[in-house]
Amino acid sequence: MKKRVLLFNPPPAVSEQPIIRNLFCSSVPKGKYLYPPYDLISISGVLSDPDIEISAYDAMIRDRTAQDSLEYALKFKPGILILQTTNLTFHTDQVVTRLIKEKTGCRVLGFGNNLYYSPEKALKENPWLDGILLDHMGPAPLCFVRGSAKDVPGLVTTDNSPGFDPFKNFANPIEYSVPRHDLFEYDHYRLPQSKHAKVAHVTTSYSCPFPCEYCPASNFEYRLRRPASVLDELEK
Repeated sequence: MKKRVLLFNPPPAVSEQPIIRNLFCSSVPKGKYLYPPYDLISISGVLSDPDIEISAYDAMIRDRTAQDSLEYALKFKPGILILQTTNLTFHTDQVVTRLIKEKTGCRVLGFGNNLYYSPEKALKENPWLDGILLDHMGPAPLCFVRGSAKDVPGLVTTDNSPGFDPFKNFANPIEYSVPRHDLFEYDHYRLPQSKHAKVAHVTTSYSCPFPCEYCPASNFEYRLRRPASVLDELEK
């Protein structure tokens, strides 16, 4: 039986603007722009496996609500939910995610800036989380889905050995299969360069090579994606 994985970008709080959650950072979009969930797109490529069925639900688009999210999850019946969150919205993200977990029995793997910097503490304070993802472009998401989640670089679970450092040995360079762009509703994203034609997001590198103190990117190792992996995605 295939493992069913739901990639979940939760809805904004009631009466609040959409939130852009990407690259372990969050922001309120300027004007009417609304960007795709780049990290979830990459994860859909990492999870490319014939034994895994993936679905994506971006509740930041089409005025979707927590109830809409729950109803979608009940229809899909995920065994695992991968939650993209942030410190700006964690108070509401966890409400809908915990409800989905309660109703479906799924395991939850969370990632976001609020979970990244003290993952062991965050896992202890939020026992409804089954794991915390630190590297969404390496093998960690696939290992978690397959059930081999102990001592995996970029992954924090209660199974990790004492003294294991999950921040070491991230995948570098980055390499993953062609993401499932078909799962993401590009017609509902609003980008300055997509007014007259469809566009899709393709990751070629992660973070930034410059150590600017005012920018959070300096907290993350700069990594390039293998050219062959990028070309394969562009061609398809």
